[in-house]
Amino acid sequence: MVGVGGRSRGCKTCRRARVKCGFNPFPVFIDGLSLTEIQADNTTQAGSGKEISLVQAPSLDEDNVFTTHLITSLFTVFQESNKAPSHNIISPWLMSSILPSNHNQAPQLAVRACAAAYFGKIHRRCSAVERGTVLYTQALRQLQKKLFDSEQVLRTDTLSATFLLALFEMITSKDMNGWSSHFLGIGHLIKFRGPQLHRNGSGKELFITTRPSIALFERLYNWRVKWEQDFSHTYFNVRLDILKELNVFEFDFYPFPTAIFFTEHDRVTEICLYNAMLLVLHQMCRHIPTSMRPTLASYENVSSWTHPSILLAPGNGSVEDIIGEFCKLTIVDLML
Repeated sequence: MVGVGGRSRGCKTCRRARVKCGFNPFPVFIDGLSLTEIQADNTTQAGSGKEISLVQAPSLDEDNVFTTHLITSLFTVFQESNKAPSHNIISPWLMSSILPSNHNQAPQLAVRACAAAYFGKIHRRCSAVERGTVLYTQALRQLQKKLFDSEQVLRTDTLSATFLLALFEMITSKDMNGWSSHFLGIGHLIKFRGPQLHRNGSGKELFITTRPSIALFERLYNWRVKWEQDFSHTYFNVRLDILKELNVFEFDFYPFPTAIFFTEHDRVTEICLYNAMLLVLHQMCRHIPTSMRPTLASYENVSSWTHPSILLAPGNGSVEDIIGEFCKLTIVDLML
């Protein structure tokens, strides 16, 4: 400035005129035409906004990731042997379904469809589920051709493709009419194939894999048919015409006594954790010396708790009773 030693901090124009500088170093621009102030771009505010990322559709290479995730999650069996070290094995019927020779055939398409849908549901990837739906449609076309062929219908890969497509429907659909009737159809397909095709090899492994699901769903179906006949004013999500076509037999008793129905799955989780703690208490009591052990008959597994309820008090009921409570709770999704 004027009269002050050193370099002036004023602008170049004011220094030449030797007057006090009126420059204001604010982050604004002056529009000489309209004489209106335009605020400068604030890079901090611009960077703080949330960016919307678009998830790309899975490529063909991601099919390997989906398939590996499905196999390790659902179809890997831990085998322990005294002669050989412990290792994980994969069922032969599943390995034959993913061979390169089965490319674009019903078994491999079914595996890829089920794997993509399962990965998408677990990790909330809508693009993976959509890809699984496309592969499911292609596999269904191929499977229909095999089912109408008198020779192809007896092949093990036809049965494996049918099982995997039913599993796909369990993963993606909330309506149990489709996949539960398809599991019963798998039972009829196994019956049509005959016992000779399930005595050894991949046919036996596949039969062992599907047997629990088929038995469970058929028993549930049989109970529901009887229920709707006795109580016509009630409704379950089951079509009776499908059951009549499948020639399902009837039972006069409910397969899981005093089952518990919930509308909130959080309640089921809480009760399962409580029952798990009861099992831990039973195991702890077994390691306590007899002189210090509580005088409760249930810890000795002598008698069963005569009044089953949703919550068993600690010490009431045997291990079998607690496991029975687990069975009542884990069947909730199948019964709704």
